[in-house]
Amino acid sequence: MEYTFSGANEARRQKLGKIIAQELEQKDKESMEYLVADARGRWLYMRLLERCHMFGTTCPDESKPNTALVWEGERRIGLVLRENIMRLGKPGRESAQTAEEEYWSYKDRIDKLYEEQAKEEEQHERI
Repeated sequence: MEYTFSGANEARRQKLGKIIAQELEQKDKESMEYLVADARGRWLYMRLLERCHMFGTTCPDESKPNTALVWEGERRIGLVLRENIMRLGKPGRESAQTAEEEYWSYKDRIDKLYEEQAKEEEQHERI
């Protein structure tokens, strides 16, 4: 069964839809601002980008095309998240840059610890 709206009802429905869309957009904006305002939120932001394959290839294995499709879908989520942060304007860009600096600094520190541990193990093996 198909429903039709009178002109007045349709106009009210469209107006209500616009109001709801504006409220959702504002709530999303506030949530993104909250997310990147704190180091923990910026960490989560960067981890999500990493998990969404934003820092590497989306072609995991040519023999598994379904995996590539899933990874590309996940990457799309990362792009949407990043776009939402960038829509915050200059504060969003600055927060994203801070998030990247904090994240890669941490990753560099972990890599250094790993290299030091590997060297120690190598030295012990020689003895």
